[in-house]
Amino acid sequence: MAELTRQDIIKLVAAAHQPIRLRGVDLSGLDLSYLDLSHVDFSYANLKEADLSRADLHHAAFFSANLTETNLSEAVLRYADLISANLSHANLSQADLVQAAFFAANLRGANLAQVRFEEAHFDGCMRMTPLYGLKVSTRRTTICSRRPIDGSGDLCQCLISCLGVWAKTPEMSY
Repeated sequence: MAELTRQDIIKLVAAAHQPIRLRGVDLSGLDLSYLDLSHVDFSYANLKEADLSRADLHHAAFFSANLTETNLSEAVLRYADLISANLSHANLSQADLVQAAFFAANLRGANLAQVRFEEAHFDGCMRMTPLYGLKVSTRRTTICSRRPIDGSGDLCQCLISCLGVWAKTPEMSY
């Protein structure tokens, strides 16, 4: 159960004169959609099944946060830190992930349809958490849909060549 309410978060954001720290806070199931939560530190927080759709999360920190089954559709996650975050079965459809860091993140079963990945960082993500049935789409066509991805480089090559993503595993060299 969430430790804070949507109204509590809105009040914190309105009163803040410096970045907000919600490190380790249980926000599971909370509706935070459409809020400006840019620069908020959610490291180690539990956001399981939370609704962050259409939220502004640029420069937010989610280090080791639990984002399992979280709705991040159409969220702005530019420059966000998702290092070691658990995004299993999260909905990231149409999210803006430009220059976001996903080092060692768990994206198993995540919906990545029509995301913007330019210059996103995935180092270690593919090798540490195999992605089975990952769906990655652009507006014109679906790429790498329903293919078993085991960290061998298929997804990395697909993202680099089709979406301009910087993705490197220890086995690959550029």
